[in-house]
Amino acid sequence: MKNFRKNTVLGLKWNMANRMISQVLSLIIGIVLARLLSPKEFGVVGIVLVFRGVAGLFLDFGFTSAIIQNKNSDSRHWSSVFWFNLIISLLLAIIFSLSAPLIADFFNQPALNEVTVAIAWTLVVQAFGMVQISLFQKALRFKKIAIVELISQIIAGVFSIYAAYNGWSYWSLILQLYISGIIRVLLVWWLSDWKPMLIFDYGIISEMMSFSFPLMGTKIAHYSTQNVDNLIVGKMLGTEALGIYTRAYTLMLLPLQAVSRVISSVMFPAYSQIQDQPERIKKIYLSINRVIATITFPMMFGLAVVAESFVPAVLGNQWMDVVPLIQILAPIGAWRSVHTLSGNVLMAIGKTKLLFWITFPISILTVVVMLIGIYLDGLSGLALGYCLASFFNGCFLDYQLKRFINLPILDNYMNILMPALVTLLMCGAVYSVNMLYGNNLSDVLRLIVLVLVGIVSYAGLLGITGEAKSIVQLLKSRKLT
Repeated sequence: MKNFRKNTVLGLKWNMANRMISQVLSLIIGIVLARLLSPKEFGVVGIVLVFRGVAGLFLDFGFTSAIIQNKNSDSRHWSSVFWFNLIISLLLAIIFSLSAPLIADFFNQPALNEVTVAIAWTLVVQAFGMVQISLFQKALRFKKIAIVELISQIIAGVFSIYAAYNGWSYWSLILQLYISGIIRVLLVWWLSDWKPMLIFDYGIISEMMSFSFPLMGTKIAHYSTQNVDNLIVGKMLGTEALGIYTRAYTLMLLPLQAVSRVISSVMFPAYSQIQDQPERIKKIYLSINRVIATITFPMMFGLAVVAESFVPAVLGNQWMDVVPLIQILAPIGAWRSVHTLSGNVLMAIGKTKLLFWITFPISILTVVVMLIGIYLDGLSGLALGYCLASFFNGCFLDYQLKRFINLPILDNYMNILMPALVTLLMCGAVYSVNMLYGNNLSDVLRLIVLVLVGIVSYAGLLGITGEAKSIVQLLKSRKLT
């Protein structure tokens, strides 16, 4: 039990450090590239990345999660999955490449032909390192993952900026994908003690499919929910509008990726080790979710309040259309941040089929409401539709937690009530300062002032309400593990 706590806490620390640094690097690299490239150039690559993401889910087939969840998996399982992934990656890259003319014709963008072919073969690169990464996660060795991701991100970012500066246009973004992927593979092979054997056991693959196949369906449905908006925008409004939308969406995701998904990636293998202890899972879930809310709520709502200063000061005036989208998407980002652990809980206790049947109808609802939204009010309408679908998805997940770990829905919401109230008061303070003094300041100076007001007011309110003391006690206690 002590080892479980020690390894989980250590994994959280390394993963948190990794993601924090990674998100800072991503923000810096993204800002520099946004200054060098146009929204249209981002949009061209963004369309293909949606299809590449779907292909990536078929490549994984849910087996990497099955390796983590199955306490009894061994080298025969891992080797079989490795060769399966490699074969599937080659087939997918070929199919993806052959689909390039269809994708280019559908979006009426000739450039998509060559971009699709180029991006398709990143799948093969990815396949060489997937099993090793899952083994690092299974053993909670997030220090190795941090080394791999940060080194690959820095080197790929430098090369992509250099290429963009020298006029490579969207090819600089594709170069970034290849360099990052190749370096990741080289590093995981160097750091991993396991090497694949020349073994492929179809019986093992078939056995693992009982867990992985419904999980793959769930991931595809979930991915479709999160990315169908890109296809709709790209088809109906064009690549420039897509570039603007994806920039807003990426900014919304930054706090999520920096906090919620960091913890989520550690907690799935951790929950899997205690999958037969629902009461313990519930206590850990509530404790961690409160910490997540305390961190992500002010980040998300704060971003919405300072968006009019943030965008021109950081991205440039050519991205001003991003502002209303950030203001719509940021609050739902806060909602999503406190639901990232829900799917981990259901996966850890083996409810992958249930996850699929939750996600599938939500995916259909998402498409419908976003189509209605974009028809009524363009990008803003689509963003509102996405928010509505995400809200219902969270509600469904809350109900399933009530069923399987006996977590009442009201208790779940009361657990995050105080961070929500403190955040709203902070936003009121920032908004008031902006209204009183903002017009007299430059965009950069106004952004600095508003961020400082937000930090000071939020910290002060946490202290006044006693929430800061509660969170510190929670972090020091054993309730997190």
